[in-house]
Amino acid sequence: TIKDYKNNMFTTKNFEELTAGLTQQEKTAIKTGVIQNGMSKKAVLISYGPPPEHATPNLNGNVWLYWKNKRKTEKILFNSKNRTGPENVQGNERKQETAASIEEKFLALKRLLDKGLITQDEYDKKKAELLENM
Repeated sequence: TIKDYKNNMFTTKNFEELTAGLTQQEKTAIKTGVIQNGMSKKAVLISYGPPPEHATPNLNGNVWLYWKNKRKTEKILFNSKNRTGPENVQGNERKQETAASIEEKFLALKRLLDKGLITQDEYDKKKAELLENM
């Protein structure tokens, strides 16, 4: 129902109330917006929000599916204790790049353009790819 949707998406609780009972590791992961090994379903819900119902109709299931962008999905897997496992962390580490490495890629791309080694069109396309994969 609309009321259920509203209750899943919005809260009047502050961070401390919302994360009561969670570990410090889970709270840190929530603040950074990443999934780490050992997170509870509650922590994942707070960090990522509820997964789309058509892809994950039952939150009691062990696989939740999220869309990262229009082309990429991310499966969050839970073990028998309803905790995330190391396979989720590995996936996130591959996807996450530091701000410095992303900046380095943009600067390298710009240098190629400035030296005339790539065209403006090639630069624009590659820049769009980098932005989409962030």
